[in-house]
Amino acid sequence: LTVATSMAISEHFGADIKYCSNRKEVKDHGDKGILLGSPIADGDKVVIIEDVMTSGKAMAEVYPKLTGAAKVNIIGMVITVDRMEKALQGNQSAVQTVYETYGVPVYAIVNMEDIIAAIQNDVIPGKEYLDAMLAYREQYGVTA
Repeated sequence: LTVATSMAISEHFGADIKYCSNRKEVKDHGDKGILLGSPIADGDKVVIIEDVMTSGKAMAEVYPKLTGAAKVNIIGMVITVDRMEKALQGNQSAVQTVYETYGVPVYAIVNMEDIIAAIQNDVIPGKEYLDAMLAYREQYGVTA
C-alpha cells in the first residue's frame, strides 16, 4: 500500500515522497531493519497507511517503532476499511482510541456502515452475508 500510494502521489501531484514499511520482526539476513525502505529522520512528517483497522493494535505496534527511530511528526493515518469495532479496551471505536491515545487523526476510505449500506442498496453483492455482518456488528461494533 505504501508503494502504490507513493506512486500515485508522484503521478498525480508530481511529488517525490519517501516511504517505508513496518516489518513485524527483525530478520537476520538481507535488510535487517524493522522499517524497510527510505530511512526516516528527525522532523519528517509521517502518514501511516494500513489496510484495515479492527482493534487499533497496529498503531500500538508501529507508533513506538516510528518515534523510537526518529523525532517524527505523525500527521495522520489512512486506512482502507474502518471495521468500526471497539478498541482493545473500553467502548470507544479503535479510530477514536487511536486519536485520543496518540493524537493521530485516522481517515478511512470506507467503513462498515458504508459496506452494509452498499449491500442493502444492491450497489455490491453480498446479501447472503448481511445477517451475519449485522449480528457481528451488534456484538463487537460501535456506532458512528
